Amino acid sequence: MEYIKKSESPISKIWKVAIGSPKELSGTNRIFNTVLIITTLFLVSSAIVNVAAGLKEPFLINSMLLVVAAILYHFSRFKGAYKVCLVVYAVCCYIAVISTFIFNDGTKGPVLFLSFLSFLLLISITPQKQHLIWTSLHVVVGFGLIYMEYVHPEFVRVHYDFELNRFTDIALTYVVCLLFIYLITIHLRRNYEKEKKLAQKRASLMRLRSVLIGKQNKQLREIAWIQSHKVRGKVATIMGLIALMNEDDVQDPINEKVLKGVKSASIELDEIIKDINDLTSPFKK
Repeated sequence: MEYIKKSESPISKIWKVAIGSPKELSGTNRIFNTVLIITTLFLVSSAIVNVAAGLKEPFLINSMLLVVAAILYHFSRFKGAYKVCLVVYAVCCYIAVISTFIFNDGTKGPVLFLSFLSFLLLISITPQKQHLIWTSLHVVVGFGLIYMEYVHPEFVRVHYDFELNRFTDIALTYVVCLLFIYLITIHLRRNYEKEKKLAQKRASLMRLRSVLIGKQNKQLREIAWIQSHKVRGKVATIMGLIALMNEDDVQDPINEKVLKGVKSASIELDEIIKDINDLTSPFKK
């Protein structure tokens, strides 16, 4: 658990453990784990609503989906098989919408709210190239269920003992959907802000690197100019002076002048080399 910072709150630490470490799981896998946790909480809330409204079949459906969500979470979080779990999750979303429609009063029940919520969940965890698929399926399933109720209303079963129970179910489902849409949106927005900050840091590093490279290129050009003009000039001066030396007569007065010239040129060459060292120093600002 090295990825957890000591300054974080206990809730934040538990949450990071629940969705997985960035070192062991990919970002997409961790987002899917988050959605599974939110889905589990929603199913628990929905089951409570069903009990309050006296709905037995929807309660049983929620209970089965809750077991499936727990199994998917186990394989996604601890086995890393989130891609397979994602497909199963999508299938379960459509099964939940269809079964809720049939056993929970069709268009008069809360199924439309659940349909919007399942669509948001799928869009938030799947690649953008798949969004057209989920959008099309939701449109087909939604209109198909509405048409089925219109043509064969006997397929839709009404389980509300009292009209008050129906309004209670719709109202509570509406509130629960709003709550979980808010949680999902906040989570996605936080991820977006994190990615935005990381992108800004990368951009700042790129700008800094560009400045450093430009500075190094300028230093290299200065060094190349010094080497091609000053260094070569002093070396040529020293070589020219040496050529004037009288090797046959060491006592020749011209040799003394040549040595003085060589000494002076050597001192100047040493200063030039120091300038080059200053230019190549990594600590030079």
